Amino acid sequence: MTDKRPRRNDRTGAAAPSVPRVQQNAAAGMTRAVREPDHAPRGRARSGSDTRRKLIDTAERLIAERGLQAVSVRDITGAAGANSASIHYHFQSKEGLVLAVLADRAEALHERRSAHLEQLGTDFSVRELAQAMVLPTIELTDPDDPSGAATYVGFLAALLEEPGMIGAIEQLFGDQYDRYVDALLVACPHLPEDVARNRVAFTTQLVLNAASPQPRGIRLWVAAHHPSSEAMLAEDLIDFLAGALGAHTAADGGGGPQRR
Repeated sequence: MTDKRPRRNDRTGAAAPSVPRVQQNAAAGMTRAVREPDHAPRGRARSGSDTRRKLIDTAERLIAERGLQAVSVRDITGAAGANSASIHYHFQSKEGLVLAVLADRAEALHERRSAHLEQLGTDFSVRELAQAMVLPTIELTDPDDPSGAATYVGFLAALLEEPGMIGAIEQLFGDQYDRYVDALLVACPHLPEDVARNRVAFTTQLVLNAASPQPRGIRLWVAAHHPSSEAMLAEDLIDFLAGALGAHTAADGGGGPQRR
């Protein structure tokens, strides 16, 4: 991901302050694609809202299960029990629907990540940072979570495989990516910034794919070879990332401080 904003010079300070709510961050680029049409008749407002909700939930589930390119407009409307014109009516296009799904639960994940980042304070270990990167996503997959957002994790993992969606994802979550990078540089001041950025990107992809309730590569392998380890998935991820995030580079000769 490309960072076009000015960077801080002080790498030893606390993680960057909280940012505005994600819906405000993304409003300029997504509002037109996801808003309800202004011309909907009053008598159809409730049924239109219900249809819109069904389309969002259905698209989220199918894309999480199959991937973006394997899901057609007809697949979505058929599974949602909606007519073939409903996606154009509510979202203008399949892309508009995908953007609506992306924005729909973004704030829930954003708030969880922000809460864990705030809990770190200014003095934390690499393992504590790994926890702050893993737990917000794992928490969304809890079947008892009232938001019902577990499928969103698989949806995000599927979208990360689509180059054309990276810009929209960055628009919603780029500020938190920056905060994680800043926090990693606090915990591991020996790391060059470009290395820290790569490691945060690697971590994001790994966590989404490993935590996705839908059958993705890592989960399929775990289920096939070590099914008893699924309950330990979060702790295994945290342990692994605690070592990987703070690992020394070949350029520094294996030296340099990090907070364990």
